[in-house]
Amino acid sequence: RSPPNSRKRRPGTRARRWRRSPTSSSPRRSKVYFCDPHSPWERPTNENTNGLIREFFPKGTRFSEVTDEEVERAQWLLNNRPRNVLGWKFPAEVMQEVLAEGAMIA
Repeated sequence: RSPPNSRKRRPGTRARRWRRSPTSSSPRRSKVYFCDPHSPWERPTNENTNGLIREFFPKGTRFSEVTDEEVERAQWLLNNRPRNVLGWKFPAEVMQEVLAEGAMIA
């Protein structure tokens, strides 16, 4: 639950700077929201994903000792796990739907 003094953030100066970053050839049409630091209630999906990643790589893991195969395995398992926030669809499935929709629009 959000604290009573929390509020939804609106795109601001940082968002405008990001949209016109050197890696962006044109302004994006999507809205970007930045969460306040130390406010996990503003980013529940991100915090949940971090917890899932910690199941594979606990705090203190030396990533210099983690193989590419271990990372790829964790990535595959996370992307092929249904998520409540996605209506119990798999992230990979939703990404394919988004990419297909973009191809139909273009």
